Parts: sequence; structure tokens; C-alpha cells
Amino acid sequence: MVFLAAEAADVLGCTAKHVRYLCREGDAFPNAHRVGGTGPWLIPAADLHAYRTGRWREARGITGHTPRDRAADSG
Repeated sequence: MVFLAAEAADVLGCTAKHVRYLCREGDAFPNAHRVGGTGPWLIPAADLHAYRTGRWREARGITGHTPRDRAADSG
């Protein structure tokens, strides 16, 4: 599943302009791409989820791996 910038903005609670900025920068959504090089930005759901989760953890001062990450590393 992919999101357009406006849809991602709704999920994140920000503006589509800010999401387009994040796409251009490349760090927030590393797999985002433009249709035809100049069309609308398409953001994979996994990138959006990772960014949203990271911002949530950052806002709460949570560091380190999640329990799910630790379980995957131990196996």
C-alpha cells in the first residue's frame, strides 16, 4: 500500500507541503518516489509507519530497541 502526500499528511496531522518536504529530504521516507519523476509523491506504508513510530518514541524519550526488535535479534 502506498500513500499520496496529502493522505500521509492526514495520518501524521501535518500539511501535505511538509510531507513533500520530508520526501525531498529523503531521510524520513527513504523509499518514497515520484511518479514519472515529476508527478505526485508516493510513500510506502512501511515508511510512513516507521516515521510515525519513530516520532512517537522520540516525543516520549524512548530509546533502544522495541521488544519485537529484541525478540528478532535473539533468534
